Amino acid sequence: IYQLEAIPFYKWNDSIQDFPQRLQIVRQLYLPRYYDDEPEVDCDSLNQLYPKLCQLDGGVRLADALSQHGIVPYHLQSMQRRLTNAFKDNNLESIMRLSAEIGHYIGDACVPLHTTTNYNGQLTNQVGIHAFWESRIPELFALEEFDMVVGSATYIEDPVAFYWNLVLDSHKEVDRVLGLEKELSKTYPTDKQFCFEDRANQNIRTQCSAFAEAYHLAMDKMVEDRFRVAVKALGDAWYTAWIDAGQPTPPVNNSLAKRTVEDEEIDNAVKSGKEKGREHE
Repeated sequence: IYQLEAIPFYKWNDSIQDFPQRLQIVRQLYLPRYYDDEPEVDCDSLNQLYPKLCQLDGGVRLADALSQHGIVPYHLQSMQRRLTNAFKDNNLESIMRLSAEIGHYIGDACVPLHTTTNYNGQLTNQVGIHAFWESRIPELFALEEFDMVVGSATYIEDPVAFYWNLVLDSHKEVDRVLGLEKELSKTYPTDKQFCFEDRANQNIRTQCSAFAEAYHLAMDKMVEDRFRVAVKALGDAWYTAWIDAGQPTPPVNNSLAKRTVEDEEIDNAVKSGKEKGREHE
């Protein structure tokens, strides 16, 4: 997976015998700098682990040959562990930040077009389908039509299988996402597929609401279904991290303790047994 390259020409050959050595180098020298634009390790640091491995002037670049194809199922496992540790440390700032971040990645895992190289229809003359599926349909229908009552959170027994299944279940829908839009664009009146709308002081071209609804229905509300899966998975992830941390009492931040009128309305609705929002069907 990982290639060790001197700058600019040396390449460490892959071999089974090299694997333990390579893994140690990746863990100790590469991962701490994973998010650098060009992760580099100087030869002195490398030779402290394995003397005389690097005999070049300058640094060494570790090229990750996996990330270019996507890392979300692996990264979600890492995020799950980090959130668990944040609960163990009773670190409110980290809990809040990681809870939000893992939600972003879970959402990514639930989008079929995130699992294919044809992620924006660029290979099938369907450029723009990513925003059509992921943004346009939810912004038109989520608030009034999507049913977000997904049930109680449940404990994730096997995070590896859980996160891989999120991705694989999304990938099963790729053909439908692309195929149904292609078919619809051929049969729906061309002059009614795109409209112009004012947004953020700009006049933009986007899919007409009626065309978007036709696509939404043709997919049998797939976007809503994947949306619901993401919401449930996020609740499960938070709950599992808290359970694995030993069910600690959440830390208190006084700056978050201020009550609003809407907070009181929600509390009163809960106490009275009345749902706030669209009724569950």
